Amino acid sequence: MEASLDKDWLLGESRWWPANEGRPPLLRDGEIEPSEPWITTDAVSGGRGWMRQRLQPAGSKILLPTSWSLFFLISTVFPLAFPDKTPIDDQNLAIVLFSIAWILTLVPILSMSDGLENRARKKFDVYPFAFLPFLFGVMIFVLHIIIDSRLGWISYLCFLYSWALTISNLAQSVKPSSGRWLLPIKVEDVNLEILADGWERKSKVFRNGLIASWSEILDDYSADLVGISHGKHRFIAIVLRHRSGLIHDIFTSNFVENKLFTEIISKPPLTISGDAWPSNFIINFEEE
Repeated sequence: MEASLDKDWLLGESRWWPANEGRPPLLRDGEIEPSEPWITTDAVSGGRGWMRQRLQPAGSKILLPTSWSLFFLISTVFPLAFPDKTPIDDQNLAIVLFSIAWILTLVPILSMSDGLENRARKKFDVYPFAFLPFLFGVMIFVLHIIIDSRLGWISYLCFLYSWALTISNLAQSVKPSSGRWLLPIKVEDVNLEILADGWERKSKVFRNGLIASWSEILDDYSADLVGISHGKHRFIAIVLRHRSGLIHDIFTSNFVENKLFTEIISKPPLTISGDAWPSNFIINFEEE
């Protein structure tokens, strides 16, 4: 069972792409193989080299809760537009429906982080949550209590706009493929001078977490080298993190064709070729 899971660890699980039959292919639409001087391999060839690890697409995790959030947000209007038609207090019901709507919207955003520092996010940045129109809606809501109840509808429109903008931001964030590139290593290799130009060391020893960071500015992104452990094996991963917290595959058409990322993808981040890939990660399609 564990060996089977190891073989899914790189290509991804077939249930992530229900429209496709069987095991995911070595190369999906939009994915690009690095060119020289990168040394790469794949889950069939094995040997030494960097290999893509696909991560679960984030879109599938946010689709259901965000679709229901719109239902509850629209439902908030009915107890206010048709007062005294519900079995409980209209205001309380509206507050409950409103709260459920925003919980369903914000929970997927919180799940987009893997717990590591997001250097792409600036101070007070809460992207993809559209905070300013939401705050404006709160301010008008307070005024509607003090001045005129009709202002409540303007407040509602602000909340609706904030929701729509948040969903738009989410859609843009999940559009690129999720993935990272791994290289098997010995833990003692990290102690050596193995970083290519442009990378700043953050740890002198191997650890599960940040090892080095790309020194240049990448708008809305940060690039890091991260230590990864899987069973008894150790890897260095190059991670391209969006300000939303999602990890995007740097070798896709979204980034390879973008001049902003030309320097970082022009050469591998490490000067070593790493260890050979363990056999439990290698797939023989003919035997399946």
